[in-house]
Amino acid sequence: WSAVAQQALRRLELRLEGDLLYPTKRGVGEARKISLRQIDPRRVRVLELVADGQNDSEADVEPLAGLGAPIELESMESKAAQLRLYTGAVYLHRGLSYVVKSLDLANGVATVRREDVNFFTEPRDHLRVFIMGRCDRADVGSLSAWSGPMRVTKAVYGFRKKSTVNGKLIEMCELESEMPPFEYETRGLWLDPPAWVHRDTEDDSAPHAQPPTPSAASSKSPSFSYTRGGLHAIEHLLVNLAPLVVTCDPADLGCQCTRRPGDTHAYRLLLFEKREGGVGVAEAILRQLRRLLSIALTHVRACGCADGCPRCIAMPNCGEYNEGLDKAAAATILQRLIASEKAETSNDLHEKNAAATCTKAETQCEELRVKRE
Repeated sequence: WSAVAQQALRRLELRLEGDLLYPTKRGVGEARKISLRQIDPRRVRVLELVADGQNDSEADVEPLAGLGAPIELESMESKAAQLRLYTGAVYLHRGLSYVVKSLDLANGVATVRREDVNFFTEPRDHLRVFIMGRCDRADVGSLSAWSGPMRVTKAVYGFRKKSTVNGKLIEMCELESEMPPFEYETRGLWLDPPAWVHRDTEDDSAPHAQPPTPSAASSKSPSFSYTRGGLHAIEHLLVNLAPLVVTCDPADLGCQCTRRPGDTHAYRLLLFEKREGGVGVAEAILRQLRRLLSIALTHVRACGCADGCPRCIAMPNCGEYNEGLDKAAAATILQRLIASEKAETSNDLHEKNAAATCTKAETQCEELRVKRE
């Protein structure tokens, strides 16, 4: 930073008084040019397409064929643009709705057109998590949980159209081509439930795995399973309840919202930090994982809802919009995980007591032998 400070001194943006640096009037002016919201240096400009003659403002954008010079509405980070400015999305700016016509990430330009519509859009994306290594370990009964570095990638492949009146689904749309993924490295933790938990849970929750009745089809996804239904719901519980055991916010954590056949981590409980690089939340949760699992089971049992609600397994920022969650499967998996841990603890105590009894008997025998001699 000293080289940067020297340059600022030469440009008269800083002044040196003793051992301290102070900004000059010129330096304050330069600082105001930097947005505090800007994290990603890659920006996307949002340009409104207008008819020729409607735009009287001076713009540094060439007019398009049959149109006047576009009006620049704002700019945003490239990552945010991929989730908000995909082709066909409804974009809101100062209370007005626009429909996105194109997004050019390479040139950092998105074009929109002013339209009044009766729907809003939600992105559909593929999220993939890659475990880069193992660091810390914690035992949960006979199981091992780990934390370590991860790489998270997300790519938007489509979107949902929903009514602005009642939020009902109007249409599921696909993009012509999946957008290039954006990725970042962070920290996370994971636990591999044993295979028998998977098998027994599928047996116990068989009614939940069947296609829903027509009356329930409107409110539930027809896909219920151990992975997407049970494990996904548990991950939501752990995210929502994590602030009870560590200092964090649920928004700091993410999970595998999309699980597809063949995914490497489809049968894992996995959480990751949303902040690039991580801030240590994953390691803190790992140390409290036993306690967090117990709290999660108590919480899901205490909630009086039938199929899940925002108080228990629903999460406002779920990538799959809480579709396919199975509260019963989540409770069953948690119960079996904790029961296996208690059984392991009981076996350990039994072995310790047996060992202590043997040691005591051996001591008594040795004392009798000494007395006889």
